Amino acid sequence: MFENDNIRDDKKDVIRRLAAYCEDPYTKPELIQKLAEYDESDELSKFRVKRVGVDADPIFWTYGKIHGLENIAFVDPKKLAECEGNPVAIQRLINEVEDVARYNSHEEMLAKLEQAMIEYKERIGKMNLASSDSKKLLALPFYLAKRAQLPEPKRGQLEWDLYREIYGEDYLNDLDLLSRDNEEKITEFNYEKFFPEGALDRVDTSSEEFKLKIRKMNLQMKTKYEQHKANQEEFQGLMPILRGLSADEMRALIHKKQNDARKFGAEYEDEIFDDMVSGKVE
Repeated sequence: MFENDNIRDDKKDVIRRLAAYCEDPYTKPELIQKLAEYDESDELSKFRVKRVGVDADPIFWTYGKIHGLENIAFVDPKKLAECEGNPVAIQRLINEVEDVARYNSHEEMLAKLEQAMIEYKERIGKMNLASSDSKKLLALPFYLAKRAQLPEPKRGQLEWDLYREIYGEDYLNDLDLLSRDNEEKITEFNYEKFFPEGALDRVDTSSEEFKLKIRKMNLQMKTKYEQHKANQEEFQGLMPILRGLSADEMRALIHKKQNDARKFGAEYEDEIFDDMVSGKVE
């Protein structure tokens, strides 16, 4: 990827940084020099960002701005080498990648994933590596899975409409603009606001049993902001499963979850959901 990348020159970096933040216009000789250096044959040069600050790091420069970077595994290595580390060219290649991970069922996806893990283990076993290095490489897929960022539904996708159908709100709304959640929850110091007048007349509010009940209510109660974030997190966990399903199959899966929750009780809804999307490979 970086074989053709220029060697870092501190002097040139300083000049680039000064050029990037200088407010003075170019002089006539400087302007003529810039026009002489411009090569119209290189279309992508118009999209290059000045490499200053963290962009001076070739790793960050190449990978830090790429959307859908995981699909780089499906890009032709020869075409990737021709990019010479240009993130714009790499992004264009990744955008051309078709959806190669479409499955007919969740079971087929798990079967192919298991087969891929077996082939990966065999490939590592054939490499002449130290035992410690082999163990690190074998553990790498699981570390990557734990650190993977879950997908989010985008406006116009079936998942976006499905989210609204389930939770009665858009995935992104005014609650996401809040910098602080100011909605009040029940505590030992404000519980009077959450009970009707006279409801606590015969209750010993100073007892440990009552205080414990208030703490439980505090844990169970969610503000609108907290509920919204919980809904987003729950749906994100379901997104990898929905990706391989049709619109009808998506709704069937969601309805099954809701029906099981009504059958076994709302308190088991989280356990039902976790069982549906649990990482069976690990």
